[in-house]
Amino acid sequence: MKTKQSISLIPLLIISVFLAFTSSCKKDDVTSPDNSTNEETTIEVTFGSMTDQEGNTYKTVTIGTQTWMAENLRTTKYNDGTAIPNITNGNKWDNLTTGAYCAYSTVHYGKLYNWYAVNTGKLTPEGWHIPTKNEWTQLIDYLGGDTIAGGKLKETGTAHWYSPNTGATNEIGFTALPGGLFSSLDLYGYGEQGMWWSTTEDDYLGAYTLNMNYYGSNASIGHAVKELGISVRCICDEIIEGSATDTIENDTSITYGTMTDQEGNVYTTVTIGTQTWMAENLHTTNYNDGTAIPNVTDDYEWDILTTGAYCNYNNTTSTDTIFTYGRLYNWYAVNTKKLAPEGWHVATDEDWNTLTIALGGEGEAGGKLKEKGTAHWNNFNTGATNEIGFTALPGGSRYMYFSGLGFNGYWWSASEHFDEFNWYRSAWCRGITHSSPMMIRAYYYTKMGCSIRCVKD
Repeated sequence: MKTKQSISLIPLLIISVFLAFTSSCKKDDVTSPDNSTNEETTIEVTFGSMTDQEGNTYKTVTIGTQTWMAENLRTTKYNDGTAIPNITNGNKWDNLTTGAYCAYSTVHYGKLYNWYAVNTGKLTPEGWHIPTKNEWTQLIDYLGGDTIAGGKLKETGTAHWYSPNTGATNEIGFTALPGGLFSSLDLYGYGEQGMWWSTTEDDYLGAYTLNMNYYGSNASIGHAVKELGISVRCICDEIIEGSATDTIENDTSITYGTMTDQEGNVYTTVTIGTQTWMAENLHTTNYNDGTAIPNVTDDYEWDILTTGAYCNYNNTTSTDTIFTYGRLYNWYAVNTKKLAPEGWHVATDEDWNTLTIALGGEGEAGGKLKEKGTAHWNNFNTGATNEIGFTALPGGSRYMYFSGLGFNGYWWSASEHFDEFNWYRSAWCRGITHSSPMMIRAYYYTKMGCSIRCVKD
């Protein structure tokens, strides 16, 4: 078992070379499918092989309708035969605006490429491409969601991942490995984390990535600056017809209704598949036992709270603003279990996951949830269709200060987030921004002020 102190002394690893006769995306006829199941998803797996433009051979795996490389890319040439520059100096690397690669001493982890190499469109062999963010999201959702997908994707054991390599089963043969990163800080993260590029740019002068680590079973969509050197997996251009598909209930039929909170406020509700949600943000000032929720307006007092409280954005007294966007509550108010009216509960992380999967994954769920137009969202309001009547609104947030009204919406879940590496208490929430159709799963300090949606019991 290796330790973080002995990274530079890791010996070269001996790996098997898989024979290949073609770089096509077809399944290997001599391998039989490995059918794994969990409570929500039937997963079909078939293995094969492919060869890149440099003659390197890789194992491949077909998972549902997608065929993936089951190893990290390690080519040093583009598919037109030109060499990709090998840059080993961190400062020089960090100033690049053109394609490059670097590598650890072992071939097992593949090469690390900057996004400029990805964006040439010449990094993959014919018939293959680097995945989009939505293709990564499709894989995550097919495996049951981001809380467990990482475990199903990671190589088992601690030969390459640091201990404890939480949740790793590699049950679909993807064999995700922690190739680390390269930047002006030089090589780091080897054994601790794996990141893989997508071709989809984000709003922060970077691009979206798939992320995994050694201490969790998550596989999350993140983002990285384009100068960063990270791993690459390729996906076949061909979509496999007739393969297994997600068996999670995806009924998105819509039924509207109403509900009344403990204070007498009436809200529109919407039934989406098997769930009934509030279609407006909560704005009660009382718990369901009749006690008042403290309204904390002072920034410093809000910041040091460890008990439940609410506020109005910018401490407004405008009933139109309050009833449109709802109030902001810290997570301590959520955790009292008294915030929702009888017969309802504040949405759990699992509730949000169910909704996100039913809407096609986090890559597009935000657009389907957002209110259309720019009456309340900023002018971009990218991808907003509100096709299921959820009418998500950008109520902003409060940390110490208020921010984001009209630009961002954040909704608490009732599920606490546990992370042994952080000293602060946090909980899961969902975020939607004006500039993207994504639904973002994240965790924030429990003292944050966020919006609330309730789900019927």
